[in-house]
Amino acid sequence: WNATWIPSGSTWLYNLGDIAGWQINVKRPDPAVISTFSWKAVFDTFSNAFATGIITLPISCVEGNTILTIKQVQDEVDSGSGDFAVTIKESIDLVTEADKNRIQNRRVAQELASWIDVSRRPPKFNVDDWAGMVRQRILTSVPGAGALDVDPNESDADGVVALLL
Repeated sequence: WNATWIPSGSTWLYNLGDIAGWQINVKRPDPAVISTFSWKAVFDTFSNAFATGIITLPISCVEGNTILTIKQVQDEVDSGSGDFAVTIKESIDLVTEADKNRIQNRRVAQELASWIDVSRRPPKFNVDDWAGMVRQRILTSVPGAGALDVDPNESDADGVVALLL
């Protein structure tokens, strides 16, 4: 299975694309590449969108596997009216990558952590405890994923070049 959604910081771009009538292509960020900010990339994205009517925007995606097992449990008298035992085992590909310290893209890690925090919290599990466990497992090994961290710039000169173009 897979789940996809628009990253929270990109919703305005999707709205702009809709208003402008641009065709929106989606691209999943590479989890193994450290995210950087570049004014040149911003300029190129919008320049291309105005020239072609096509804009490429980020999409978040999580892929996984779920195995559901249902077994009939017989009672001791074997009356045939036993109960059922249900087990669910789920694996999420990016969590496995996080466990192996392979996620380098802070945006991918933060979106994954938010998704797990909201959609995969077990019932009756303390919200704060769950959020702490998710942060510890997903975000701790990702460069720049701290609360006050920002994306590094590709080059300090990018902003000047983008404005001059």
